[in-house]
Amino acid sequence: MFDAARVAAMNPIDHLQNWREIPLLALHNSEDEWIPVDGQREFIEAVRARATHPEVVQFHVYGPTGAPFEHAGFGRMASDAKERVTGFLTSALSATE
Repeated sequence: MFDAARVAAMNPIDHLQNWREIPLLALHNSEDEWIPVDGQREFIEAVRARATHPEVVQFHVYGPTGAPFEHAGFGRMASDAKERVTGFLTSALSATE
């Protein structure tokens, strides 16, 4: 299905030395059947640890939403996810002015 070595080589946590500090919003589902939330949590913690301004790195974890595999979309929380993204982008982009 996939080449494990290639996937491992692309693991973003192993390339944080190239990370350019920018605002980051990550939304994840605690019940995601395809990508475990613990990997995302580890990545976010690593990014925050390297950040001069860790407060610009936001992470929100949803509980069950009814989305397929709790991965594809945000199910009944889609409206909340859209509002979070809109608020995040509004804040991040207005901070650059």
